[in-house]
Amino acid sequence: MKRLFNNIEQTEKDRILEMHKSATKNHYLMTEQGQTTTSSDERMKNAKAEELKKRKEEEARKKEEEARKKEEEEKKRKKEEEENLLKKYKNKTVNLYSDEDNEDLVKEKVRITKIDLKPNGTVEMDLSGFMSGDLIFDCKKSNLLMLDKTLGKDNVLYNSNLTSSLKKDFCTKSSGEADVPKADFASTNRPSGQNFA
Repeated sequence: MKRLFNNIEQTEKDRILEMHKSATKNHYLMTEQGQTTTSSDERMKNAKAEELKKRKEEEARKKEEEARKKEEEEKKRKKEEEENLLKKYKNKTVNLYSDEDNEDLVKEKVRITKIDLKPNGTVEMDLSGFMSGDLIFDCKKSNLLMLDKTLGKDNVLYNSNLTSSLKKDFCTKSSGEADVPKADFASTNRPSGQNFA
């Protein structure tokens, strides 16, 4: 074989070498490890495998995009649900009492001008016609309302109708039977249906 190669002119050697380089470059020949020619069937299998891989990547990307859209829609739905629930109380009037039995009236027809759900699970209500300050409802103390300012010796007020409505809308029972803010993940042994915490 060596003698045959020595008897060939240099131009013929260059032409053969160029054909070999071209065949290797175009994957007609495999690398030195395989040194076998690639059949058209193998090229077709490789092309199909590559197409399948691209299709799976596209499907995964679409599923990820759908999951992201679903999550955004769920957040939007919960936000609208929360806003609608808060609207239930806005611009309503409430009588405030200094005792749990709702007999000792402190102020009547106090308007709730703004209501806001805080990250700690409390509900804050701005009052009009009473004093500047917020009326605060906390699920952990769900039978009373706190003023963020001192009212005489005590800053605790009561209205059993308002607190029971707030409790129903914003609180749930924990597995230990304590009142806690509603949340998607709460130890209640049942779904709360709302995420306000």
